Amino acid sequence: MPIEIRPTANPSSTRRLILQAPAALGLAMYGLHGESHAALDPVVGSRGKGTPQRGGVLVRSLSGDPPNFDTFSNTTGRVITVVGPCCNGLIRFDEFDANKIVPDLAESWQVSDDEKTYTFRLRSGVKFHDGKPMTSADVKYTFDTMRSPPAGMVSVRAQLLDAVTSIDASNPTIVRFNLDRKSPGLLANLAGGWMVVLPKHILEKGPMKDTIVGTGPFKLKEYKRGTSIELVRNPEYHIPGKPYLDGQKMFIIPDANTEFAYFRTGQLDAIDSSSPAMALQWEKELAGKGPYMVAGPSQSALSVHFNSLQKPWDDVRVRKAACLAINREEALTTLMKGEGVVGGWACPGPWAMTPAELAKIPGYAKYSNANIAEAKKLLAEAGFPNGFKETILVRRIDLYTPLAIFVKDQLTKIGIEITIDPQETATYNQARTKRQFKLDAGGRTYLTNDPDAIYGDSVTCKGATNYGGVCDPKTDELYTRLSQETDPKKRLALSKEIEARALQAYASYMILWRSQYRLYQKNVHGWAKHPQEDNSMRLEDCWKSKA
Repeated sequence: MPIEIRPTANPSSTRRLILQAPAALGLAMYGLHGESHAALDPVVGSRGKGTPQRGGVLVRSLSGDPPNFDTFSNTTGRVITVVGPCCNGLIRFDEFDANKIVPDLAESWQVSDDEKTYTFRLRSGVKFHDGKPMTSADVKYTFDTMRSPPAGMVSVRAQLLDAVTSIDASNPTIVRFNLDRKSPGLLANLAGGWMVVLPKHILEKGPMKDTIVGTGPFKLKEYKRGTSIELVRNPEYHIPGKPYLDGQKMFIIPDANTEFAYFRTGQLDAIDSSSPAMALQWEKELAGKGPYMVAGPSQSALSVHFNSLQKPWDDVRVRKAACLAINREEALTTLMKGEGVVGGWACPGPWAMTPAELAKIPGYAKYSNANIAEAKKLLAEAGFPNGFKETILVRRIDLYTPLAIFVKDQLTKIGIEITIDPQETATYNQARTKRQFKLDAGGRTYLTNDPDAIYGDSVTCKGATNYGGVCDPKTDELYTRLSQETDPKKRLALSKEIEARALQAYASYMILWRSQYRLYQKNVHGWAKHPQEDNSMRLEDCWKSKA
């Protein structure tokens, strides 16, 4: 699905722009959905053509409070939306090209001939918000903590650094990652929006849950829980002249209709949605009034997770039966108005199985009435000829609550009676991470569209986002081979083999890959919209023209 530019002045003649992907970067980078994505506003273009203007505060919204500010243990976008503008990584994805890795705190890097040593040369003169200098010791401590957290800390991305055996920080401006094997996905993993460098002198005291101290273009000024979060410009930011904005203010607005009402009256500068129906409503109501919309694919799926460590979901026949009962094509129409893609475990794009390959796996071919008969047969074989009662956990937001209702309706067809258990974000995330659920209607999001990021945390025995808890030694063996394979064709073959095994384990049922939308006021420019939203939260290039 290509990115779209939708000037609301004439929604009936929406202009569609297909962006071509650049050549692969190094060993790790391949096209994200085969395309490059950016917020190409119709006024100034993708890179702020014209002269960016200084000043102003970007006013936006969050659907709820972040559970805390800890970037190691969290996955919700509410955290990185606030922390991302305040921090930097070693490297990052270009704000306007989702396929390109560019310097960040590291001004350059080199890979050894045997591809087992990555050397990063750091920028000089970079300071944390509290005035302390940033050095290689901070980089080492951050990523050592991420890959091997001490007792009492949780790291959901440890698997992404599994090949790293040690980090050398003997020189304050040079840091070396030493690997025990080749890791073609390492650069892509390090470039993700969550891989921020934190201050050793604070982090060594424990998780940074209540404070944000980074090196980024913005600093935390004030947090009024339940009301707002305010960031201000960092006057000592290491990139001269940036950021352009004086600050950001984020209001906590749980209701999407209220959020849109504030945008319509000019009180918010931009709002996001994963609901096509809502996005189309926005376009219709704002036709001719100036705002513009950017729409495109995401690296986020709607999915159902089964806790294989608890009965009856420890029986693969029960999990498979539930998956067979769910009509994914109907879900795409009902939940997304046809805006999205039904697919497999991998994001649609170069690493995904083809429709023909997916169709060979029960539950991933086009839905038919025969699915119900097969599902009931499987349940009977598992000892549930009359079905059973179950509770489904769901995060209480507009994206996932309709999914839970849809799944409840679908499973009724095979005698599984569902009670919906909606929870606020913090409670929900804790329950899912600790597998304190039996059935979950949620999602799956990947940091980058690279096989290491797709499978390392989600299907391996120790994967932090292996929500279903299925442990398959063969899959782990295949992943180890994949994570050090540098030949693209062999990587693709291994990726598909892992995907086929993961799909047939039915620990997670991938229903559809959703689309995403952002509505901007006409005077907001230079804010990218990536397939992985978490990778475009810096906003150092964002600016507001005079209305």
